[in-house]
Amino acid sequence: MRVVHFTQGATDPLQYLQTSGTRIVSLASGHGEVHVSCLHLAPGAKVPELWTTHECALLVVHGCLSCIGHGRVEVYAGMGVLPEESEQEYSLETSSGAIVIVVEAPCLVPHVQGTSTHQRTAGQRWPGEPAILPRKYLRLPWRHR
Repeated sequence: MRVVHFTQGATDPLQYLQTSGTRIVSLASGHGEVHVSCLHLAPGAKVPELWTTHECALLVVHGCLSCIGHGRVEVYAGMGVLPEESEQEYSLETSSGAIVIVVEAPCLVPHVQGTSTHQRTAGQRWPGEPAILPRKYLRLPWRHR
């Protein structure tokens, strides 16, 4: 078994056009031009006009990012996007920061099991996340108990 690290200390700055606040580390390569890497996006990071020669899956493992192609999609931890073939050119932005696993291959087709639908994703939580979030009340100074 070989261990790979994709912590920030293992990354290098992404030297790509006008990219800001982005670091990258390559994790694995395979036959047929398959590549797996990890992006660390600092708060406020931008990757303008990201252009790929392969199909790409962007899987957010921490934080949130915006993927901007023909539209704008907000992608949170536990979600991913596979840009359409017509969206070879797109950009990424994050206000809060994100860690993203990037899978590139000549052909990627999303499985039905992983495709987001309201029925599959409604009420899903991360392990350890409370089942019922506590209610928050506004405490007004003139209100007495």
